Parts: sequence; structure tokens; C-alpha cells
Amino acid sequence: MTSRNLTSNFLEFRNRAARDRNFHVDEKSNDDRMALIQNEDDEVVQFEKNIPPSWMDSQRRIQLQLEQVRSRMKKLQQLHDKHLTRPDFDENSSEEKEIESLTKDITAMLNGCHTSVQQLSSQANKPHVNVYDKRLASNVVQATASALQDLTIKFRKCQSTYLHKLKSRKENFNRIMPDLEIDMHSNPFGDQNDPDKNFDQISLTSEDQLQLTSQNVEFLEKRDKEIREVLKSIEDVNEIFRDIAALISNQGTILDQIEYNIENTAVQIEQGNKHLTKAVEHKQRGLRFKLILIGVVVLVLLFIIFVGILSR
Repeated sequence: MTSRNLTSNFLEFRNRAARDRNFHVDEKSNDDRMALIQNEDDEVVQFEKNIPPSWMDSQRRIQLQLEQVRSRMKKLQQLHDKHLTRPDFDENSSEEKEIESLTKDITAMLNGCHTSVQQLSSQANKPHVNVYDKRLASNVVQATASALQDLTIKFRKCQSTYLHKLKSRKENFNRIMPDLEIDMHSNPFGDQNDPDKNFDQISLTSEDQLQLTSQNVEFLEKRDKEIREVLKSIEDVNEIFRDIAALISNQGTILDQIEYNIENTAVQIEQGNKHLTKAVEHKQRGLRFKLILIGVVVLVLLFIIFVGILSR
């Protein structure tokens, strides 16, 4: 039973519905932000909505692009297997063009995903974002970049396998063709008593040989073209892979810095609590000392007054 992968369509419809929902909400009045109960001064209390960060939309869009790349890679793998199972002389130009077009599309989509991940990293590392949101965004960027890196590795492996098999077919074809040319040159059915017949056979053999040679050249040119295209796609993918590896390394460094800043903040808060506790204790001791001093002064004054009264 055949089935279709509708995950990419679902994600696209969901993102579109979210955008439409936000658009209609913005057009409404602010009545839904009004409090049901007013205070004594008749001041209206408003509740602002918690707007999600802007990088979340970018992350959803990248996930949709990655899903589309997975779907195309699966189709490309099927075309590779189908093309490699054909005999060498059974060529299908439309199939080769489809493989070439699909390879270019996947390479372009991987480049687009790489650019989107870089933009996502820039949005996540804005200076006005607080530490905890920045840490969450950095984790999302690193996870997305890792998923893109895995897809890039898979595509590079697919292209390398296809290139290896193409080269093997070309080498096998080069080994077979000299034997076929020797068979074409030989004339085991030649008739020594009929020179005209031999001449006709030789002429036919020469024509067949020229046609076969032309086919061989055409076949080798196609193989060389396919190999060059696959090599170019592998080079492009390698460049994307290096950029993604650098991006993941940078995100790891940013995460380390964020964790270091959080740890320093926690240490500073703890030290501040200790200083605050000491200050409170010192203040309490000072207050007790002042109370004792005031009590002593009052007692001295009372003693002086009492002595003055007795002296009269």
C-alpha cells in the first residue's frame, strides 16, 4: 500500500494559519486587554500578551525547509538506484536531466538553509535579549545547525557513493570495449572464394565499428559530464559542511560564555546575599548598641535627678 509524506504540507499550513491568526488579532480593538474590574481610582488595568520571540518563526521555516530537503533526497536516492541498474547502453536522457536538476535543487536548498541558520543565529544573539532567552535561542540554533549538518553529511555520502559507482561503470566499460573492437575487426566467416562478399562484410563491419565507436564516445562523454557534476555538488556540499561546522563551534562558544556569565551571576548574587546578611546583622548590632547607650544615658540622667532631689 502506497502512502505520501504530508509532514511538510502540514507544517506549511500550520505556519500560514498562525500568521493569519496573528494578523486578525492585531486588527481587533484592545477590548480584550481591558480588565473586568476597575480599581478605586477608575484606572484601567491592561494585560499585555506575551509575544513569542522573532526567531521562533525563522526556526519553524527552517524545519519546513529541512523536511523538503529530506523528501527530495529520498527521491534522488531512488533515481540513483534506478539509473545505476540500467545497462550501459540503455541510456535515458530525461532521467539524467532529472537527477541533475534534483541535485542542483538540493544543493541550493542546503545553501538556503545555511543562510537561514545564520540569520537565526543573528536574531538569537541580539544584545537586548536577556541571558535565559539567549541561552534557549542558542540551544535552538545549535540543534537546528546539527540537523542541517546531518542532512549535509547524508547528501555528501549519497553523492560520493553515486560517484564511485559511476566511475566503476566507466572503468568496466573501458575494459569491455577493446574486446568488442577486436571482435568487430575479426572476420571468421570470410569466404576466400568470394572477394565481393568479403568486401561487403568488411564494409558493414567498418560501418558498425564506426557507429559503435561513436556510441562509445558519446557514452564516455555522458559519464564524464555526470562525474563532473557530481564532483561539483560534492565540493559545494563540503563548503556548506565547513560553514555549518564553524557555526556549531561558534554556537558552542556562545553557550559556554552564557553559562559562564550565568555562573558568575549566581556567584555574585550569592556573595551579595552574604554581604546583605552581614549588613543586616551589623545594622541590628548597631541598633542594639544604640538602645543600650540610650538606656545608660537615661539611667545616668535619672540618677543625677534623683541625687539632686535628695540633696535638697
